[in-house]
Amino acid sequence: MKRKKVITIWWPFLGFTIVSLVGSLMYKFPNVIWNNPLTLLHLKDKTYNYQLNRFLGKRLFFLACVSIVMLVVSLISPFVVSSVSLMMGYLSYLVVISLIFEFKWRKMVISR
Repeated sequence: MKRKKVITIWWPFLGFTIVSLVGSLMYKFPNVIWNNPLTLLHLKDKTYNYQLNRFLGKRLFFLACVSIVMLVVSLISPFVVSSVSLMMGYLSYLVVISLIFEFKWRKMVISR
């Protein structure tokens, strides 16, 4: 029984780490259009997609490192980190960094 509880505590951290590492491929392959809702607004603008992928890729790699640290912490003491709070933080982090880039991009385009 305890083994199943440990696995249910682990799966969010493993999932977030895998998703973040896959997302960090955006940094390595910035010309690919990834499934980001903001790219749908700028499909014809290749520069936007390139810059957005590099911007998000850097931050997702950082998030993957944080997820790995959280996984290690949860192995030591599973009650220190709540998987729900990590999931909410992860989703809000993605939304916030996407919006930050959108505002930076619009400011740069307006200033041209």
